Amino acid sequence: FFAICTTTMAQRARSKLLVVGAGLTGSLLWRQLRVLGLNVDVEIWDKGRGVGGRASTATTRDDAMTQADLGLQYISTLRPEHAVYTELIDAKILTPMTARIAGHNPKYMDPAFTHFVAAKGTASLCEYLLREADVVRRTVTAVDRESVPSDAEGWRVTAADGSTHSFDAVVLTVPVPQVLQLCGVAEAAMTRGGDLHDRLCAVEYSARWAMAVSLEPKAWDAVHGLGWGARYISKEESSSICYIAADQVKRGSEPTAAVGPTLVVHSGVPWSLKNGAATPQADEADGLRSRIQMDLVDEVKRLLPDVVGAHAITWCKLHKWRFSQVYKGLVSGTGAEVLTDAPLLVLAGDGCTNTSGFDSCLDAANAAAAHIPELARL
Repeated sequence: FFAICTTTMAQRARSKLLVVGAGLTGSLLWRQLRVLGLNVDVEIWDKGRGVGGRASTATTRDDAMTQADLGLQYISTLRPEHAVYTELIDAKILTPMTARIAGHNPKYMDPAFTHFVAAKGTASLCEYLLREADVVRRTVTAVDRESVPSDAEGWRVTAADGSTHSFDAVVLTVPVPQVLQLCGVAEAAMTRGGDLHDRLCAVEYSARWAMAVSLEPKAWDAVHGLGWGARYISKEESSSICYIAADQVKRGSEPTAAVGPTLVVHSGVPWSLKNGAATPQADEADGLRSRIQMDLVDEVKRLLPDVVGAHAITWCKLHKWRFSQVYKGLVSGTGAEVLTDAPLLVLAGDGCTNTSGFDSCLDAANAAAAHIPELARL
């Protein structure tokens, strides 16, 4: 995390805005600010090695040919005519999903929804949207509010390396529970008035484990024999796994002789909570991740004996999502909440709506952007 303190800002021709988080909300916010053409300099911080957040794509260390979407799997929307979809389709970032999805998923089965996949991996969404952005890999440490008498206050943001950086405004797009852990943000919410702080504290996310399993190339025939690109697993079929995707098939990618198929496995929330998915990494029991990976590999072998059970595993990656999908969104949330007006501090993201998904992040980005024109007039 990071430290934020109010500090006097020298008058400048262009205001400076910090966006914390290079996931979907942060990326869509950057796009919207470009569309508005505001007189604001924007810097984006993210603690990850790459952009994407919960829409990240994992790749093997030795090459970029083997990859897997460990978070967001596909996009379901009720508004495919929106300009952002047109742009992403025209840029060949999104394509209509043609793979079959098996198992029960109400949103997928609802004919009112249109479904898209990112052929190059879900991280390509954020990579495209942020292609001209100033993205810096920085982890912020804590938040301190420090009032300095001045005609123009701003924020002094402290990174984990001890460096400090000055901004006129800050937009936080990381999950709500992480934001409230930052000293100063919770205080700002409490002093905002009303019940905002209580409503933010009530926001909850599901937690789960995600795992990528790559197989030898000769497993392709068995994978195509499954007849689906992804499958939702019922509780009766498995107590631990709720979803399996044949990642390349789901995206509509053509198989190659050099690269074998990759399966993506998501664990169910009840099992995940019983097995440390909500536990901070520093508090994990010794050997937890090795045990989880072994358990999930054994279970996917049982579920797909002719695929995983019959072929060699060439790569396996386990990832913990402590904040996976929004379980209980912000009551009466609009997508973005102003914590302080001057200097401007905004919390935005799907947690400030009532559900997870690309459209919720789009709504949050637009809501946050609506507060920025005032900054451009500073």
